Amino acid sequence: MKNSWKFAALLAALAAGSASAAGTVAGTVITNTAEIVFTPEGSTTPNPPIPSNPVTTTVLPVPSFTIVVNDGSPDRLTPDYSKPGQTATAKPGDTVVFPYTLTNTGNVPKESYTLTNTPDPTGTVKTPENIRFYPVSADTNNDGTLSPAEIAAATPITSITGVDPDKDVKFFQVYTIPATATSTDKFGGDPTGNRQDNPAFNNDPAVPRDANNSNVTTVDRKDATVIGPKNDPDGNGNPLTPLTRVRTPPR
Repeated sequence: MKNSWKFAALLAALAAGSASAAGTVAGTVITNTAEIVFTPEGSTTPNPPIPSNPVTTTVLPVPSFTIVVNDGSPDRLTPDYSKPGQTATAKPGDTVVFPYTLTNTGNVPKESYTLTNTPDPTGTVKTPENIRFYPVSADTNNDGTLSPAEIAAATPITSITGVDPDKDVKFFQVYTIPATATSTDKFGGDPTGNRQDNPAFNNDPAVPRDANNSNVTTVDRKDATVIGPKNDPDGNGNPLTPLTRVRTPPR
């Protein structure tokens, strides 16, 4: 009797259901059946295939995500403000805007992330007090940045939700340079993503935060200087010290 088992489909299913499955959405159920085919002794006609019991496997969650633009730090947990991913120059009182993109690089659907800021671990770059985040929808003219009017009309966010595998979500980090900043001062921020537990999976593994995304703004302060006549620096005809008329006695 000649016989053979057909294992290819079954092995492929088991591979797809392993914890390291890539490209298959978590929670997907895959069912396959092997079969044996044999030809009785003395016959040239094979018997009908005999199936095995079905084998069912469920794809496990393999969550991961990334935020870019990255800075020069090789450690996603710690930013490197000496090698920022984005830079800007601004005056005191200016508002600066930095675009970022969060991508769900895992296989878990409907993921959620909180957004926070990680200061410079060395303390060299100062942290503004008014760091906030805005969704891409705030960019109403689609020019890739936010104007003061767009910022005023938008509502800041603290999280990004409902992100499916391989999907990108763009957002902005925004802060204002203090009016008291002096020239060459450096201020910066680091958008930090923290993945939230997904309630759809009770075997949901933890994922490290993404924090190597620092940006730095250098202050360029040029205060105006008024030069005018003595005691009347702005030349408006109103001297700071009234002129004193000196009377010369007759000779």
